[in-house]
Amino acid sequence: MTPTLLLRDGRVQAALGSPGGPTIIHSVLNVMVNLLDHRLPPEQAIRAPRLSVTHADGLVRCEGGEAYLHPGVSIATQDALRALGHVGLGDPGTDACGGRIGSVQAIVRDASSGAWVGAADPRREGTVIRVPATAGQNRLSCPPATGGRNRSHASGGSS
Repeated sequence: MTPTLLLRDGRVQAALGSPGGPTIIHSVLNVMVNLLDHRLPPEQAIRAPRLSVTHADGLVRCEGGEAYLHPGVSIATQDALRALGHVGLGDPGTDACGGRIGSVQAIVRDASSGAWVGAADPRREGTVIRVPATAGQNRLSCPPATGGRNRSHASGGSS
């Protein structure tokens, strides 16, 4: 669940996570989709409105009402989810999005510069503090799993 590491060729490209609660998986998944599929920078990926499907019957929650969530989930998108049979979004043509879903903090490697970029979620207390790397502590890597065991760890090294 979390923390979650995103790897490319065995090297960590992002680390992200969310504190405990029923929306951890959806919060982290929403941010991962925004980072990987929509190619948003970390701060925008975290600030974007989220959807959460927390029940097998298709109960959908969506965020809205906060100043940083603009543009929000459109009524057209909500109507499309209603048409697919999702419940919890109220009547067609209405805006049922409100409240907050989770809180994610992340650090992501910039693809062009290789620098680490941190982002904190405005939905909850949090901040980003840059700590200068010291010799031997500026690279994270995850060796491939061996012996059929799913194993990963962070290790220091030089770049």
